[in-house]
Amino acid sequence: MTEEEKYKQVELGLINLVEKYEEEVNKLDKKAKEALRFIIKIQQNLQSKKPTINKRVVKTEEYFNLNGIIVFILESKDGYYNQISELYEKILKTQGINYLNTVKVTIENLINSVRGFQDELQEDYLEFRKTLSPKEMVSLESNPRNLPFNKNLARVKYSTSENFVTKTGLTLRKLGLKVMQNALKSASRRNTIIEEYHPEFLEGKTPEEIDRTDTLVEVEKVTGLDDDAYIFAPNHLFDEESNSMSLSLDRLAYYLVGSTDQIDHNPVLNFLWLSGIAYVNRQDKDSRKDSVRKMEKLLENKTSVIEYIEGRYNNTENKLVEGMFYSAFELWEKTGKKVVPVSTHTTLDASTVYVCFGKPLDFTGMDKYEARDLIREKIAEMHYEQIRQHSIPLTREYLDSREDYHLDYMISRRQEYCHHTWYDDVWDEELTGFINKNVTSPEEVRASLDNVRVTPENAYILAPILSRREQDKKYDFKQFMKDTYDKDIRELYPDNNILDFEYQKEKGKSRQRKK
Repeated sequence: MTEEEKYKQVELGLINLVEKYEEEVNKLDKKAKEALRFIIKIQQNLQSKKPTINKRVVKTEEYFNLNGIIVFILESKDGYYNQISELYEKILKTQGINYLNTVKVTIENLINSVRGFQDELQEDYLEFRKTLSPKEMVSLESNPRNLPFNKNLARVKYSTSENFVTKTGLTLRKLGLKVMQNALKSASRRNTIIEEYHPEFLEGKTPEEIDRTDTLVEVEKVTGLDDDAYIFAPNHLFDEESNSMSLSLDRLAYYLVGSTDQIDHNPVLNFLWLSGIAYVNRQDKDSRKDSVRKMEKLLENKTSVIEYIEGRYNNTENKLVEGMFYSAFELWEKTGKKVVPVSTHTTLDASTVYVCFGKPLDFTGMDKYEARDLIREKIAEMHYEQIRQHSIPLTREYLDSREDYHLDYMISRRQEYCHHTWYDDVWDEELTGFINKNVTSPEEVRASLDNVRVTPENAYILAPILSRREQDKKYDFKQFMKDTYDKDIRELYPDNNILDFEYQKEKGKSRQRKK
């Protein structure tokens, strides 16, 4: 490489660095305007005829800190953009490699400075929001479409680990557990059957030697759980599985819930609130961190937690369990409370839910990867047995009879979501799951070729790949939900009778459960 080529390479790298600096300045400007709009909302509320916010908030130190940094950032905005123009001019002046290296240090310092202001603004913004009660925060929300709104339940979105629960609240929920379970039982469309594995029953036996009829019981208490609190980690497949979890437990357990749309608009979520909710905004890293502190607080107060560590429903056609987050291990590490793997399974006619509890897990000597794999393995083992026991196998004849069984599957998965009404396109949030950054899927590889131009020379390689890419798009479940969630599926696919299809079981002797 010649000196001129080296110089051009360094120059190009600096131009990319300035573009990164510009991106960070734009982020800072956007955050400052968002915080400013929030302050204006509060001022308008205080000037209204019936203010819902206490005037004390504008006299707090947090208000002055936030107001001060917003003013500073917005007044500095023009200076930032002038600085960007000056940096481009400096780079394009040919003054040698050493000069460019000096400019590089300057740009890197500026990027770090802007990121520092971003962090300071975010910290001041969050601290100021804490001065408002959850009730005051809800009063600032607008509802221009006049949608149904769970005004009281919506407060959980603004509760922090410091104020989301009280000892009195925990005591009342524990005392009312039986009443809540009876109400859930009456409201549930499905019956719940607990499949229980007892450690002494399993000892020394292989899965093939286990007579599952010995462990199939209709009971209301899970035995073998002696500790005061556990981290329950169920698989995630269908609606009403939370009802079955609550009905299956002999103790109070709070759910980690990240469905903002349902908390805002679905009145059924009020019943889940009776069981206990710890809210997490899955698209906000500060909320994700605080949700861990919420669960720590519950476990320290001898209250169990239920966390769906797949993050979303398992909508895959070939995986027993999806990839999982590491949070169950992290909670065990911080609190010492054991993790209980749980598998729930529903029949095709949606009449029955089977719940299977595994042996509580201790991760001593393991890292988070080993622990996550162990949880996933245990849930998959239980779920496989439930499928084998309670499902009717698909036949080749049935699949051959269907025009598009992949579409059939997506329609059936859509039904699990659409048992509830959805008021917005929320699928970027609802379908958030664990992404293994160390593994690239074939679909991701094909998506990376979207902008590649097919020529006669490369067509023999690219054409088959791009053809598969079109299939990927056709069966993209997130896009499918975005396109159909607010429409009548029968009108979209009038010739598809998958919703009317029912498997016919052969009538046999009813199984006797051992008492």
